[in-house]
Amino acid sequence: MSLRFGWIEVHAVDHCNNNCRWCNNSSPFFCECNHEPEEFFPWLDILEKNNIRYNHISIMGGEPFLHPDLEGFMRAFKKRYNKPLMLTTNAFWLSEEAIKAYQSVWQLTKLLFVSYYPNLLKSIGGEQQADRLIELLRSSYPHLAVDVRKQHIFTELEYSRRALDVEFYCGMSECTVLRPDGVLSRCGFGGFSYQNPYAIPELTESADMFFDLNQPFKPGRFWHWRKRWPLDACAHCTGVLHKKVSWKIEKGTRRNREIELRANLQTAHALQETGDSVAAMALIRRQRQVLPGSEKALAAVFETGGFPRLDQNPAPPPEHAMAPEGMLQRNQQETDPPHQASGVSPKAPTGSDRAARQRVSPCK
Repeated sequence: MSLRFGWIEVHAVDHCNNNCRWCNNSSPFFCECNHEPEEFFPWLDILEKNNIRYNHISIMGGEPFLHPDLEGFMRAFKKRYNKPLMLTTNAFWLSEEAIKAYQSVWQLTKLLFVSYYPNLLKSIGGEQQADRLIELLRSSYPHLAVDVRKQHIFTELEYSRRALDVEFYCGMSECTVLRPDGVLSRCGFGGFSYQNPYAIPELTESADMFFDLNQPFKPGRFWHWRKRWPLDACAHCTGVLHKKVSWKIEKGTRRNREIELRANLQTAHALQETGDSVAAMALIRRQRQVLPGSEKALAAVFETGGFPRLDQNPAPPPEHAMAPEGMLQRNQQETDPPHQASGVSPKAPTGSDRAARQRVSPCK
């Protein structure tokens, strides 16, 4: 019998425009960071060389649609490994124009996971409008399977110093997450916990959570790691309690509307380059409606036809396309009461923890 598992997860970006508490991948705590496919190739090649079989490559983040060249990122994996591609998104970009602009992405994608978040649905125009656009996407690309998940309710993910009884199976343990440094992890919450200022050693230093591809590869040892459950870390994560809670934002963070604006302007630029100026202008107008405080900046962009590009280390856009300092800050502070400790609480934050929890600005 040939051993095989479901998918390998790679991140196109580490950061996200949204700021969900209990994010599986600790995305609210990451600075802006785009990845290149070549960062993952040496590690995937090791698995290929050792006949480690899996069915799909899953493109995640962060929010993958913030990558400046998502199509190129995905195409590189498809060309090199010829695996069906899965893609996960919070759909902040969802519009008729974006569906048209991303046609190459849809052609590369086998399965699209769309998460509906309450705050992002408002910008799209509500759940009914989002459903209409998803049906348009499905009808336009019949090969594309679209799985919509309503994220009004989350599973609470906290760290627990006290060992919990692992009574329920955790589906996140089905993940095999590959980081660019060549370290595999069995779930995103553990694999990216190093960036979470509330993380505890039981997760970050777990003996069961990680498999280092920098070390000499032994297939038997890999499969022993891949099949193990529960992990030692599971007893220190409240996810095993399956406690359901209402969606909330992460304390000390905010939804990054500026990066949404940049990404959507990049989409408009792509439409303009294909000759579809009508769709490009429609997308620009919509940004003016959904992003309070951006009217002046977007009016200038609309009038001149200039579109700032979204680069890995973005240079300031042309002066006519920039909002005055503070303009895009208006109505963006989607804050939440201070983080309340649950019955199985994470470690009490020190002063340095609190400072780290607020560090969500781009890398210097």
